[in-house]
Amino acid sequence: MQFKKARWRSTPPAIFPVLLGFMGLGIAWRNFGSIVPVVQPIGDVLVGISLALFIYFAALYIAKLIRDPRAGFRDAHSPPARAGLAAFSMGVMLSSAALLPHSLLLAKIALFGGILFHGAMIAVVSISIMRSPPEARRISPFLLLPFVGFIVAPIAGVPLGYLLLSAVLSVISLAAFAFITIAYVPKLLRNPPVQQLRPSVVIFLAPVALFGLAAGQMGPSWAFVPIWLASGVLGLAFVAFANWLGQGGWTPVWGSFTFPATAFINLQIMAYHKGFDVLALGGAVAGLLIATPLILYIVYRSFQAFLRGGLAKNTGAAIV
Repeated sequence: MQFKKARWRSTPPAIFPVLLGFMGLGIAWRNFGSIVPVVQPIGDVLVGISLALFIYFAALYIAKLIRDPRAGFRDAHSPPARAGLAAFSMGVMLSSAALLPHSLLLAKIALFGGILFHGAMIAVVSISIMRSPPEARRISPFLLLPFVGFIVAPIAGVPLGYLLLSAVLSVISLAAFAFITIAYVPKLLRNPPVQQLRPSVVIFLAPVALFGLAAGQMGPSWAFVPIWLASGVLGLAFVAFANWLGQGGWTPVWGSFTFPATAFINLQIMAYHKGFDVLALGGAVAGLLIATPLILYIVYRSFQAFLRGGLAKNTGAAIV
């Protein structure tokens, strides 16, 4: 009983980037079913499992916040932890897309709940940054999740008919992405991250792919192709540097591999439907073949670490 009590009281935000990627993988397989119908059940099963796991961990974390609302600020003590908090609210927005085929009402509730929750997470992260020592305020890829995270909203927002809201959130996200990228890239070239933090660089692929999805859904039509090509170049670069990125072995930061990979796959599927047949199909298939075992492995390792208490301990999660 004490183990169970301690487990929910120390629920780590580090689990949410992994669950965000897991849900994205299920949506990718489900969308791939529009090209190869025989794989549709794979997507449905993965979406169901990932959504159930997300709800489970969301309930644990909300219970933790109810017990001590200040835990959110204590959990935002480092850039990776702040990214974990943002992934929580992004996961709520993404669950709206997962629910779209099943219930429009639940999808709308998830979308607006996620948007409001993400706004609150941005406030928590901003206050945490202002209170942090100078070395903890540096620009890093982890900032992309809180400050560019709204770009997840159009995935469900556009099909639900909220075009203006989706456009506004996309523009806000694009401005934040441009600022972080311009500030971070020179730093990356001068001072590459230490081994344990190298996977975080892959986060940059996620917003690029998501901007491509937004352009494909809403326009402008001329923007889709260059963003799609840029995501392809970025994806190939990360594959080429896979050994360098994973050199430090598995750590909770490997969650950074998950959602970017699935966002890339979903963009390839959209490109296929827009007429870029062979190239886009090749990208989608390659992405699924690489991402599926990788993400399932990361989910397994993260869940195992959570059950043993190591995930909370190694990421410095607050205990209430």
